[in-house]
Amino acid sequence: MPVSNLNLKDLYETTIEFFALRSPSFTLRGLQQENDTEQSIATPVKNPVAKLQRDCANLRERLDQAERRNTRACACHLDTSTTDNNSPCSLMRRDLDYTKNELAKSRAEVFKLDERSRLLEKTLRETQDLVRARDAEIEKLKIALEEERCRSDGGRSNKHHQRTLSMDDWRGEQNRRLTDIPRNEFATPGRHSWADLRALNAFEEERAAQARSFEIFLTKTDSWSGAQVIQAVNDLNGEILQFAASVTDLCTFGKRPRTSPSRPTQAIQDTAERLGHQLTRILMARDHSQDSILVQMALQGCIATCIKRAWSSFCIGFQPKLDVILSQVYVDMYKSEPQPTSSKWRSLAHRHIHTLHPTLAEFIINDLAETVLRWCLDVLVVAGCIAFDSSAFTRESLRSRFREQVVRITRSIVKLERVSREEIMSTNFDVIAVDPNDSFDPDLMTDAFHEYTTSHGSLLCTMELGLKCTTRKSLGSPNGEKQEITYERRILLLPRVVLESVLEALDTR
Repeated sequence: MPVSNLNLKDLYETTIEFFALRSPSFTLRGLQQENDTEQSIATPVKNPVAKLQRDCANLRERLDQAERRNTRACACHLDTSTTDNNSPCSLMRRDLDYTKNELAKSRAEVFKLDERSRLLEKTLRETQDLVRARDAEIEKLKIALEEERCRSDGGRSNKHHQRTLSMDDWRGEQNRRLTDIPRNEFATPGRHSWADLRALNAFEEERAAQARSFEIFLTKTDSWSGAQVIQAVNDLNGEILQFAASVTDLCTFGKRPRTSPSRPTQAIQDTAERLGHQLTRILMARDHSQDSILVQMALQGCIATCIKRAWSSFCIGFQPKLDVILSQVYVDMYKSEPQPTSSKWRSLAHRHIHTLHPTLAEFIINDLAETVLRWCLDVLVVAGCIAFDSSAFTRESLRSRFREQVVRITRSIVKLERVSREEIMSTNFDVIAVDPNDSFDPDLMTDAFHEYTTSHGSLLCTMELGLKCTTRKSLGSPNGEKQEITYERRILLLPRVVLESVLEALDTR
């Protein structure tokens, strides 16, 4: 209550002072006993009425203050009740309500999606059934057309025609069962037609697999064109020319008479076997100290002969006995099978040889490089080379200077061989190097010096490799009873050869 906040002590003291002034017998002894710490000495009041007025004013002011405090307390109570809404418990309760609402919405969406998924699955099954029925109808029409064609061609029976299309009697039996199924059963597949449809699907899958296996051996897709192969051979000839010119530029040949002492016998025999006896005699008899063009041509012919011998094998660098067997198998298959079939077999065999021997390619590159260096060394020895690059002429000096260039040549050979035998199915590509014992034929080769002299005399060597392609073609009669096998041979790049007439051009120069 507001009255409880009154200061009664002031009123009490004021009343005591009032009676003390008007009653002399009134003492303060009792009050002094109750309050030992504070002793009040009554003083005369000059104006008691003014004192009472002041006290009333103070009392009124205190009442106003009490009312204001009560108002603020009520306001604080209201603020506290409002703040309780933002307490952690209230926030968690609101989050829980929101989560429940979202969960209810998610469950409703999941239910809708589940219903839609079931509807789509049902539609898919119905569509698949319709597609199977339509495929069965189409297959039945195909069978009917084949039967009609057989009857029109020669009165072949349905049984014989089905045995031709199928791989065994079971497939023919399944095919005959399918021909007896009515059209309406395929249009509306029922309980009794599903077994036949499954048999039809299995039969079609087997025929598709068989067609894919045949397609592997009947494809004629080439990864390289003929122009690309020709360009590769031209690049190889350019590298051989650069190597031969570089070697002869660094060699120093001695001035020896025609009756010079004999060179190493083994080098002469090997060179004669590779390049022919006539070119070997010319290399030994002529003086190359002023003009080494014949030595350069002999080096080119030596490398061309090495490449041609390596190319004649089924797989360069493979074991000789096995390579001979594979070559015989391929030759027989090439004569009896279509061109794509034999080419695909050659490609698969060649590819799997390199798969089983992953280091074979690197072995071929290094082995061919050593062979080329050895053959070139024999040619230089026969020609009378006495110094090489201002130092002693040895095999090690030739290898250290030109082995990297020779490896680049052999790497190009291996790449060309793998491309022509693994990635080209429409024809067979072979490099051409003319044998020294053959006679000159302007239709099959070209004279490298025909612009400087008349082409005549015997053939000395092949300066640049040529290229030819051979394709087997089978021409059948309309009835398919007889087949005529022909071989189309085309020379895409004529080899450049050196004839004996070049000696006249060199002597008159």
